[in-house]
This record gives sequence, structure tokens and C-alpha cells, in this order.
Amino acid sequence: MKKKIKLLLLGSILFQVTHELAYGQSELEKALSEGKPTLNARLRYETAEVGSLEDAEALTVRTRLGYKTGGFYGFKSFVELEDTTALNDDTNYSVPAPADQKVPGTSIIADPEGTQINRFWLGYDIEDHTSLKLGRQRIVLDNSRFIGNVGWRQAEQTYDGFSLKSSYIENTDVYYAYLTQRNTIFYTDTDTDSHLFNLSYSGISNNTLTGYAYLLDFDKNQINSTDTFGISSVGNYKLGETSLGYRLEYAHQQEGDSSPLAYEADYYHVNLNGSNSGFTAGLGYEVLGSDNGATAFKTPLATLHAFNGFADLFLNTPNNGLEDMYISIGYKIFNTPIKLFYHDYSANEGGEDFGTEFDLVVSHKISDTTSILGKFASFSSDSTRPDVDRFSVQIDYKF
Repeated sequence: MKKKIKLLLLGSILFQVTHELAYGQSELEKALSEGKPTLNARLRYETAEVGSLEDAEALTVRTRLGYKTGGFYGFKSFVELEDTTALNDDTNYSVPAPADQKVPGTSIIADPEGTQINRFWLGYDIEDHTSLKLGRQRIVLDNSRFIGNVGWRQAEQTYDGFSLKSSYIENTDVYYAYLTQRNTIFYTDTDTDSHLFNLSYSGISNNTLTGYAYLLDFDKNQINSTDTFGISSVGNYKLGETSLGYRLEYAHQQEGDSSPLAYEADYYHVNLNGSNSGFTAGLGYEVLGSDNGATAFKTPLATLHAFNGFADLFLNTPNNGLEDMYISIGYKIFNTPIKLFYHDYSANEGGEDFGTEFDLVVSHKISDTTSILGKFASFSSDSTRPDVDRFSVQIDYKF
């Protein structure tokens, strides 16, 4: 299948070239001259204190340089290179992969050094309602709880394959993707044979209903081969100067075709939030269920850092599941949002208390191209898990 996709990509490029040779070069020249270069650079300093492990610190810079062509008879293309470099001694911190960047006994900061083609795709637009992409691309669906790009880490998670997005039907967005490869945040890749289906409807005032099916199949690490089916409802209402919102979501998961496991687990998420005059507040309850304490609900392609705390203790769901009761409060001072979170974690089965966590995030937009962000997370364990403190500050530039 991967060979077929590569042949399709090559065939599409050849079609463009031969078509232009037949009809002149003006449109091709126009597409190239109207193209747009892109640059994104992010400098980050991060520290980690994990239990009895040696403290870690990383000073890294991530650079992405890309170019997107203009339209050419409906076709367009984009290529982007990415590099992550450690400015301090990279032996001051450990990453889960590749193996040669592990530092025994040192706390983990998951930003390895590496260089790669981050994105490279050929696209085709049908009027203003349908777009197709073939090649290496970024995919973020809904709130990225199940399918995301792991945007917090320096390297990005991308996918090789084909995708289709259409809003041809009024108030309805249809998305489908076939994936042949997952490109991880560790500059490694995994073969896959996965299908993503996502359908959302916004025809109900102030609400969006979404249904999805994510059928994941991996050649390696087959325990992450899962079939997940879910539905969500998201809404937002204005009452004068007050904004009130909610999220209700349910999903059911079972083993995929190539998984050696046999299990079923459920997912629930309820969130209520509001804002007024710069103040924000939220209350949520998220459950990743377990099947008799042996196998829990899995989210292998999620942007995990955005959920269950910035300390990153629950990137893999514990076998006895996870329940996360959380609250948030925030205030915007001089265009600087400040937000505080509190999490209370426990097992979905067995009644074990995992611990509590406080998170703080502060961000400031310096200009249209430059922003700064700081994060602090402190997890206090009530179980065998270690206490964790993490701190990071970064400056981000893009155009």
C-alpha cells in the first residue's frame, strides 16, 4: 500500500508537469511566484525533577523552514524541514528514544536532537469545499484527545498517507484519512495500516455534534492496535458579557485486528467552563476505563501533554484505568493570560489514589510573530509513583 501511495504521488506530480508543458508555463510560474515561505523557531529551557532520579535540564532550539506553493489548476504542495538541537550538553537529560540518547538514572525530557522532513504533501482543492492531501502531513482532530500532532514537544508527530476533508454538505464537515506511517516526536517512525473517520455537524445553534471511528493497526507495538468509536457534543452560549461552554464525550474501545489483547474499555469526559471580564473557570471529569484492571483505554496518537496534567505522569494509561477530576481558574492581565489547574487522580478500578497535581501556565504575545510561554507542574504522589516537578519557559517566533 505504501508503494501505491508513492506511485500516486509521483503520478500526480508528473500530471502537473506534462499538463503545464502542454498549456504553457505561465500558470506554473504564477504558482511558484505566489508561494509562501514559512519559518518557525522555538527556543526552550526545561527542567525536570522526577523522584530519586537525577535532575535534568535541556536548552533546545527547534527550527522549521518550509515553502507552500500557490494554486496550480487546483493543485498545491508544501515541504517543511525540521531540526532540533540541544544548546547545552544533551547528556544533562534523558529521552525515551532513540536509545543512544538515553542517560541512565536521569529524568526524562522528551526533546531528542534530530533532523527530518517534517511535512511534504501534494494537495488538491475542489472549489472551496473539499481538499485532498497525499504525503506527510499534520493531523489534528477535534481537541486532539485521540488524534493529534503532539505540538508541545519540539519535534512534531506527523503522518504519511492520504486525507480528505469536505464541507460540501451544509453545516457538516467530513474527514477521512488512511495512514501508512506514524512519524514520532523521537525522530523515529512506525508502519501502520490505519483508518480515521470523523464527522461533525454544526447545524444546531451554538453546538457541534461529532462522531468518529479510529481504526488503528500497527506493525510494531501491536498492543496499541485499537478500534475506537465515539461521539461528542460541544457548545458555547453567550449571556451578556458571560460566556458559558460545555463538552460531553463518550467513546468505546476494543482491540484492533492485529492486537494480541482481548479487552473492552470506555472513555467519558464532562467539562463545564465559563468566562467573564478576563476571568475564566472550568470544572471537568475525565475517565479512561479499564477491563478488570488488566488493560486500560489507550490513546497512542493523542497530544497527551494537553490532558491529565503537565507533569506528564499519565502519558500511558495505568492498567487499572484513570479518573481525573480537575478544576481551572484564570485571569488575563495586560494581554497576559494566567491559568492555574488542580488535578485529583485515582484509578478507575481498585480504588487506588494516585495523587494530586498543580499546574500553572503564563503566556504573552509580544507581537504578531513572537510569543513567550512559561509552565510549571508539581505532582504529589499518594502511591508508588514518584513526585514530579517540571518547569519550562520558551520563546516562539513564526511567520
